[in-house]
Amino acid sequence: MVARIPHSRIRYVASLREFTVWTEKVKGYFLLTGAGELHVKGQRAALLSLLDEDWHRVIRFGLDLTEDATPDTVMNAMEGHLRKQRNVLVDRREFYGRVQEPGERFDEFLYEIKELASFFEIQLMHQAGSSTLKCTPDTGAEATVMGDAVARSIGIDLSRLQTDHRANFTAVGQRPLDCLGAFGAALRLGDRSADATVYVISGLTGTLLSWFDSVALGILPADFPAQIPNTTQHKTDGVTKPEDPINQWHAEKRIYLG
Repeated sequence: MVARIPHSRIRYVASLREFTVWTEKVKGYFLLTGAGELHVKGQRAALLSLLDEDWHRVIRFGLDLTEDATPDTVMNAMEGHLRKQRNVLVDRREFYGRVQEPGERFDEFLYEIKELASFFEIQLMHQAGSSTLKCTPDTGAEATVMGDAVARSIGIDLSRLQTDHRANFTAVGQRPLDCLGAFGAALRLGDRSADATVYVISGLTGTLLSWFDSVALGILPADFPAQIPNTTQHKTDGVTKPEDPINQWHAEKRIYLG
């Protein structure tokens, strides 16, 4: 018997962020209720109970799913369908529209925009071909980086990396990172493109876009984070200037892993 535990339903008009949060809740729901131990039809029935009528129709008539499809397979198909309905410009507009609210701590604002930005899928044209990856803009990084496992998964030969590009990288807290080398790639998002050097970091999870490449692809405005109010000032040669957080990022190649 499945325990009765409050659960959240997902609406067909949900955003990608809402859908991602919902899938995590579903996994917890299946674990806590024991629904994950049911046979496939029972698991599917449990999943359908968490959907609205529009999603029921999409799954029944719009997705190519078999009767024995697992909940993970169904949710992956749902995500693919939802992404096709979303225009990248809609996500970009939502990103641009997010501003730091009065009284909101900067780290809270940063987490929010990183979450918004995490849904950008970037096309990479590289020596091994073309790949589409989920990339997270890192507003504090000067270089675009990816983990060695990700590089291998898209066909990059690590033994042929440009080792003369083996730069010194540090994470937050000055923790050193092992850079294996780099490769050249053309990045594309919608109608924007940029040439980039992608550094491969041992043990890093995923792919992080530098501040510069994020601006070039139109993900971040060119003056980011200038729109964030900052009243701290200092004087240089008699001219009063606002503190520029970007100047601190330019001191060395740094990756935000917090």
